[in-house]
Amino acid sequence: MFGSDYLLGYGQGRSSAEDERDTNALVARLFYGQRPVQVDQSYLDSLHDALSAANASSDHNYDAADRFRNEAFQWKAYAQSQENLVAPLRARITALQARLAERDAALAQAQAAIAQEQAAHQSTHDEKWPKPLPAHGHLAH
Repeated sequence: MFGSDYLLGYGQGRSSAEDERDTNALVARLFYGQRPVQVDQSYLDSLHDALSAANASSDHNYDAADRFRNEAFQWKAYAQSQENLVAPLRARITALQARLAERDAALAQAQAAIAQEQAAHQSTHDEKWPKPLPAHGHLAH
């Protein structure tokens, strides 16, 4: 009898442990949304490999973005330094263009005065020395 009582008790204890596991699994599923699954170790290994590859890509992308950002700041500083060099030149060009416009206006006035004097001179010349009339029937040699 000892053996059968032991087996019966062992069976009941095992059944009790299985009942507790089933109850815990039911509570976990209903209240916490947990679902037990079985996963092969090779699948976990492939997930770890994929995570490592993603981390490496992420690190590479972060480093590349950081280098790009630093280079952009360097180019911005260079452009600003060039603008600081160019700004005085632009001001000088504007001043030279203004002087050139003044000289163009003075030249235009001088050319107009010369044209007036030439016209007056031609008028005076024409008044003092009229054009000779061509002789009829004679050809000029």
